[in-house]
Amino acid sequence: LNPAKWVGIVSRIGWPYLAAAGLCLVVFSSQRYAAGFAGTFLPMFFAIIVAAIVSNYALVLTFHLLGYLVYQYHDELGFDPQNERVAGPLGQPDPDQEILDETAELVRDGDPDGAIQVLRNHLNRGGTEAVHTQYRKLLRLKNDKEALLKHGKAYLPVLLAWNKPREALRLVDECQALDAGFAPPKAGQVTDLARLAANSGQPQLALRLLSGFHQRFPKSPDIVENYLRVATLMHERLNQDEKARQLLLSLKTRYPDNPLMPQVEACLASVERMLAATGTQAAQPGPTPAP
Repeated sequence: LNPAKWVGIVSRIGWPYLAAAGLCLVVFSSQRYAAGFAGTFLPMFFAIIVAAIVSNYALVLTFHLLGYLVYQYHDELGFDPQNERVAGPLGQPDPDQEILDETAELVRDGDPDGAIQVLRNHLNRGGTEAVHTQYRKLLRLKNDKEALLKHGKAYLPVLLAWNKPREALRLVDECQALDAGFAPPKAGQVTDLARLAANSGQPQLALRLLSGFHQRFPKSPDIVENYLRVATLMHERLNQDEKARQLLLSLKTRYPDNPLMPQVEACLASVERMLAATGTQAAQPGPTPAP
């Protein structure tokens, strides 16, 4: 009943709200036309039945339309399409359910800033995955990129400690969309996540994770493994065989005694066969590029 709520919803959703409203008008106009058409060509008794069916159908259709609109933009509206109570292990409520309920109430009352502060204070002492997820949803609602990145840096090691690498990978992808320089702080974490990204069909994410790895971790034993992975992705996924060739030659020159050198040489042979098959002129040997 509060018009300010309407304005808030429209401003958060934007033009799709107006498009949905226009579509509702089209549905209701079509309903009126169909009812008039039935009254013209059908006996009154049957016309009333047809008009009632069309009217009810139009009403249900518009409810579904608006329901889908709310679902599609639930992040912007601060809603969660899941059950109100978050299920934990064996169907038990989330241990932090009281905090989740409190912040949900604040959001419903139009105070997302208060909800963010409650969650932030709680997370300073630790929190469940549901609390972290809700906190990030509200930060996205406020478009607070700085807070999202700050939380991402703190949350990433937590997800890895919880043995949730896929969730950690999604977090890295989201944070890199905000800051291309975002990366895990430890070499082993970078290696594990890059391996998962490569194996799950996300070559670009794997390459972003491994960019500049040898500069960030010059003493890491994973350098050859990671740049072999980069060259393999370039060769098999990205059609960048010449770049892959140069990188593999660099690995052969710099790390000739590494245990992975047989895989490096096998990959190099595959790359050179592809270059020969496509008629690409291999670059003349020159200064060996850094990995």
